[in-house]
Amino acid sequence: MSAKKLCLVDGALGHTGSFLVKFLHESGEWNIVATDLQSEDRAKLMTKETVFSKD
Repeated sequence: MSAKKLCLVDGALGHTGSFLVKFLHESGEWNIVATDLQSEDRAKLMTKETVFSKD
């Protein structure tokens, strides 16, 4: 049996992140490190400019 791969999922409590964590866990092939920011921390980082920027 080979060693499991390691995956870091940032935003693990979000819509896409939670599905990714579930998928990786169910595959049985991954060790998962899941992180997420609390809402107030996320609000400080995300602005309209950073969310909607096309650059």
